[in-house]
Amino acid sequence: MDIAYGICQACGRYTLIQENLCEPCWKGVLQSTHQMHTYAKCDKCGAPMLHEHAVCLHAGKNRMVIRVGPYTGDLRQLVIRYKKTGIRGLAKPIATLMSREIERMVENTTPVAIIPVPCSERSRRTRGWDHMVLVGRALSANPKLNLIQVLERQGRGELKMLGKQQREIESSRSYRLKARFGRKELALLNSCKIAFVIDDVMTTGSTLDTCISLVAGIVDIRILGLCLAMD
Repeated sequence: MDIAYGICQACGRYTLIQENLCEPCWKGVLQSTHQMHTYAKCDKCGAPMLHEHAVCLHAGKNRMVIRVGPYTGDLRQLVIRYKKTGIRGLAKPIATLMSREIERMVENTTPVAIIPVPCSERSRRTRGWDHMVLVGRALSANPKLNLIQVLERQGRGELKMLGKQQREIESSRSYRLKARFGRKELALLNSCKIAFVIDDVMTTGSTLDTCISLVAGIVDIRILGLCLAMD
């Protein structure tokens, strides 16, 4: 991990930084994620459980989604600041957190597909860029992690304030495979051993489940979800 003087992208201080954050901000984010790694996890859906013998209520219903941490504390503030302020430099620490989870799941020599969940057109216009695509680009600095954009958003539906059933219905309407998805991208996807569909926050899991299902329809490799925070 490179450490040098610079401006912390979270608090704005000029000091020693790593992954674009100063030591206190980076430590706060890591402490927010620690809780997720102190629990046992469901082998089928990835949800944290109180102990290894606990029964997960999601088993058999949801696809496997790896969660970096809970949507609380400094991790929550990192997500909000990244999405609301337009500070592109925050993509780097987010990518670092996600890459750690990928490393826990696969060997470093394994070719991996990184597939971002696309943001809404309204968010893209407001921000000027797709925040998860930017994280995907930061991840793809590792030559074994291949950014492949196969999904696109359709319609103007917003999912934030919807209940679980409504989210499931709206998610199925809001995402589709890209109309101009070509042979080159498909060949690259097929060359990978595993794919991670990445998103920022997971609430009910319907968005990731829909997007994973779409990708599963065009490629025969293992596909997992990876979100930064679980709400």
